[in-house]
Amino acid sequence: MKKDVHELFTRFFEEPTRESLAKLLTSHFGEMDYLDFKEQWPAYPDVARHMLALANSGGGAILLGVREDDGVLLSVGLDEIRDKSDVDKGLRGFFPPSLEYLPLDFQYRAPEYGELNGKTFQVIIIESDDRKIPYQATRDGDGVKANAIYVRRGTQSCEADHGELERLLNRRIESGYSSSNVLELEEHLEQLKVLYGELSQYSYTSLFGAAFEEIRRPIMAISQPNPHYPKQSYEEYIANLIKNKKRRIEHLLELEG
Repeated sequence: MKKDVHELFTRFFEEPTRESLAKLLTSHFGEMDYLDFKEQWPAYPDVARHMLALANSGGGAILLGVREDDGVLLSVGLDEIRDKSDVDKGLRGFFPPSLEYLPLDFQYRAPEYGELNGKTFQVIIIESDDRKIPYQATRDGDGVKANAIYVRRGTQSCEADHGELERLLNRRIESGYSSSNVLELEEHLEQLKVLYGELSQYSYTSLFGAAFEEIRRPIMAISQPNPHYPKQSYEEYIANLIKNKKRRIEHLLELEG
């Protein structure tokens, strides 16, 4: 790729403004490994596959409203502008929450934008974090398989082969990040759910009040206190466990202050 095109993309990726996108679109370069162009909105599973591949390959962007013709980009604009909330609903089920992305709208309504004037584009910027790779597809869809790992292979989004998967894992290892903390957190949260299940959300008071207790006491008179029964009630003990478990989770998430 030409150095000036790389600089234009870097500038847009770091500061995605209308002006920086205009300079990128009017440079008339072809599709590349960290940029994917779509003339109109494809199906969400297809978009998700490209997003997973870009995230696993260092990040990038999907530009919607751009057609590639014989290696040249034509900024045709979108016929349909999709609401960000609809986009989020359509995409979120296909990849883990750790995959971060930013959908953006760009409208050009001034003559100084030349060929872009009167056109609208949408861009999805996909972030990448070596500590979180590989990003896996989380469900099946048209063109995407649950648990598959996709990467960019040139300008294509393909399922990773053995060598590509090995490189992904090496990148994660080199980041110095361990998945053990994530697993430990999940275990702590599951244990916390179990503890909460041992407590009732509400306490109950007898509708009969003290009068009923006066009647009941002679019946229970034959019972003797068990000297081995703990002074701390079961619910008090569980409540204390919950308190300690919460403290452990906060320590794991570095929320203590």
